[in-house]
Amino acid sequence: MPDLGNWKKNALQILPHYRQVAEGLLNQDLQAGDNAKTTGVRRWLADLNKVDSAFNLPSNAETPVTANAQNSRNVPSTPKPATGARSGVILTPLDPATVDHTSRSGPSNTAANIDFVNRSSSPVDIYWIDFNGNRSPLIAGLKLGATYREGTYLTHPWLIVASGTGGTRARDTGTRIAAFEAVTPGAWGSSTHDTAIITNFSGAGAPIAIPAAPTATATLIHEYKFNGNANDSVGSANGELMNGASAVDGTLTLNGANQYVQFGSHIVPTSRSYSVALFARESVLGSDFVEFISQGVSGGPGFYIGHTPAPQTIRASDSWSSTGIPLPRDDKWHCYVLVVEAPTSLSRFFVDGIQRAVMEPSIATTPNGTGTRLGRQYEPSAEYFKGNLADVQIYTGALSASDIVKLCANLPVSTPTSQVPPPGGVYKVGGGVSAPAVLTKVDPSYAEVARKLGIAGAVLLSTVIDSAGTARDLHVVKSLEYVLDEKAIEAVQKWRFRPGMRDGNAVNVRAQIEVRFSLLGGHKADFWYFSGPMTFALEAGLVQPVVKDVTMPTYGVGDRSNESLVLGFTADSSGAVKNIHSINGSESAFQLVCFRQACMNSTPLSW
Repeated sequence: MPDLGNWKKNALQILPHYRQVAEGLLNQDLQAGDNAKTTGVRRWLADLNKVDSAFNLPSNAETPVTANAQNSRNVPSTPKPATGARSGVILTPLDPATVDHTSRSGPSNTAANIDFVNRSSSPVDIYWIDFNGNRSPLIAGLKLGATYREGTYLTHPWLIVASGTGGTRARDTGTRIAAFEAVTPGAWGSSTHDTAIITNFSGAGAPIAIPAAPTATATLIHEYKFNGNANDSVGSANGELMNGASAVDGTLTLNGANQYVQFGSHIVPTSRSYSVALFARESVLGSDFVEFISQGVSGGPGFYIGHTPAPQTIRASDSWSSTGIPLPRDDKWHCYVLVVEAPTSLSRFFVDGIQRAVMEPSIATTPNGTGTRLGRQYEPSAEYFKGNLADVQIYTGALSASDIVKLCANLPVSTPTSQVPPPGGVYKVGGGVSAPAVLTKVDPSYAEVARKLGIAGAVLLSTVIDSAGTARDLHVVKSLEYVLDEKAIEAVQKWRFRPGMRDGNAVNVRAQIEVRFSLLGGHKADFWYFSGPMTFALEAGLVQPVVKDVTMPTYGVGDRSNESLVLGFTADSSGAVKNIHSINGSESAFQLVCFRQACMNSTPLSW
């Protein structure tokens, strides 16, 4: 007969290693977005949990504890720590009412352990909030007085739901009574652990109040809204726009070459708790380091929020040179918030209202070195930012998770800014390229022949407004003929424009311009006869004749009927009009029309 006691003991020693492997694979597959592998690993982990539950003892227990309900897991309420191990902290609960919507696991590689201690009067279910913000069940029915230790990672939140209240994988289901997140690094299986005490369930079917987190209230001390300048709308620490940096309609635009904002001092606190929040949209991802905000000196340690070269990951100071958070690359506005908590010695980084990374100990920065900059690193580095910044806010104290959700909800409207220059470097308006504007214009002169013919209307021109503000490459899209096209081009060549802008730089922009011709001294109603367009049948290589002079027909009393007459004629090599005949129209109308000889300036024709 096999020794079942030894077999069970050996199994209990092996199970935690399998679970660690399974959880590690699940972590990798979720980050990679491999749904097929994720499903398989989840099944494996579920099977391991069933075996674990069958023994009624998790991997770190030293003595069995009898379980009275299936699927519950129990360990001694006070696990014995290893000699010399660093203990963790008693965790302050997160807000369970919002954790389903505002939190998700970040890409952390820092292991940790949590002891979930159920000191409520009801069994509870525990869910992991995964990388997509979805619930993933860990344990069902953790009994009263029981403790369960789970290997986890920093930045991974856990939700506690009262058993039997309808809690499922779906959000907003069940009575959510607490949420926790580890803060103390510790290898899986070690006795270094944080403690999550579940006490806030009354047992009567309703949650009771969650103790408030012992954090200082955040106070806004500086804010920059970029309405024409970089002035402080809360304090007095104004910034200076450098090298043509643009601050218009709430948006700071920087060219990534030499533009930035310079402050005369450090506007970000260098001690105690503080928070920095800003909105950024990066139009072009370069091959160098980039900083949204900076101050201090390298190795000081210096302060900055920016990102590394490819593959771009967010970094926050010399103390936290890589958060592991991938930089969003969708050319849209994003909300970035750094929170430094002095009491807990933690730094947290949020993207778009979601906590994505945590570091212990909290970052440290120097009060020395270059004053704060927006869009550039401190001296002597460059590391310019190309794109837009908006609503930069500096706080003393640590912003709460709910504060950050509200702040990031005011995300500026995103419009694409990264427009690839077409051949010739000529842009279209839109996608971050502003339209040129007329600064000075010259009215076109009216061709006398067009005036005699009663021609009025508009010539539509296509052109390129170059970075110097002049019109070039003009050609006719819609013609009025009778020399008016040429008059329109002559006028527009003398106009001057404010050029179109892209990322703070003047660029060449394609545009269309309508040039209108109006009859001075009267309206079309003052004329009884008007000429329409002329169409010439030309052989290859011939240039169209141009009308130089014309005499309109006279009219008599009673000849004021409305009628159109289409005439055909031949223009010979001397410019004489011959063989005039009616193509469409009445004979009476044809008899009223009397053409005198027109002078045609053209290549000699043989008709």
